[in-house]
Amino acid sequence: MKILQFLIFAILTTSTLPCFADIRFGLKVQYVSDGDTLKAILSNGESEWVRLAQIDAPEKNQPFGLESKALLKNLLDCPSPLQLKSIGRDKYKRIIGEIFCADESINRKMVLIGGAWVYREYATHPAIVVEEKQAKAEKLGLWAAPNPIPPWIWRKK
Repeated sequence: MKILQFLIFAILTTSTLPCFADIRFGLKVQYVSDGDTLKAILSNGESEWVRLAQIDAPEKNQPFGLESKALLKNLLDCPSPLQLKSIGRDKYKRIIGEIFCADESINRKMVLIGGAWVYREYATHPAIVVEEKQAKAEKLGLWAAPNPIPPWIWRKK
């Protein structure tokens, strides 16, 4: 009986390990592609593309695209080690995740300062929608334009 209990315990604990492996500390940014995509060296030494979860930033060739990229670069210049919480991969094999500077979500901060839209199709944190409304009301970042075009519409053109 004790062997069976041990086997069940071993199976349950090892099957949850990937959840813990999805949080990586000491993320080092190599390159910022745009306001929601970057290349980084993870704590395991591997270089990976990371797509910020829950947000969609203007494309580089879109109005406010270069400004959005600059905002993300600025936020990633963090005095403490960056942390990545991975939630999976997208169809391009990029890690989808949330990056933290100390305990502050850079993904949510991008929305709060008007650097990106909430990607409602994939949003899981209710506060991020409130933060987008706040940025829009204050006409911050991309919301300073009279009719900013969301990236998901821009890409269809």
